[in-house]
Amino acid sequence: MRQTLFLLLLSVSIGVAATADISQGSTNRHTRISLSVTTNDAVLIQTAGGLKAVVQFTAFGHLTASYRWRFLDQGNSKPVTGTGTVRADYEEIETSPGRYIAKPRPKNDTKVRAGDIWIDWYYTSTTSGCLFYEPSLATLEIFPAKDFDSKP
Repeated sequence: MRQTLFLLLLSVSIGVAATADISQGSTNRHTRISLSVTTNDAVLIQTAGGLKAVVQFTAFGHLTASYRWRFLDQGNSKPVTGTGTVRADYEEIETSPGRYIAKPRPKNDTKVRAGDIWIDWYYTSTTSGCLFYEPSLATLEIFPAKDFDSKP
């Protein structure tokens, strides 16, 4: 019985990939880097752990963006693909005259999910946004959106 349980737990732990949230790694938010992106750009993301993804924002709206992605795990020769949407939805609360904090509302979802790689997105306009990441956790490289299918 113990051997069966051990083998079951071992097989489950081997088959589950860890998610790499490359926006979180330091308690010091000042170490994060922002990267501005438009629909003309695609972004190659390579984590320190060897994961790779390509993300392209396909449309921007008021406080929203749609994207497509392709993810390649180290042990897999075939990429996984998908699409997603991010939305910034905050309530501004005045803490003192002229000073505000942003409180996320329930529909707020600013996490770009490209397979097992997650990264924070920030709305800047109806034509662009920013990605925020920890440089110790990943490197990001912008390239033309027309080359999306050639990477990684």
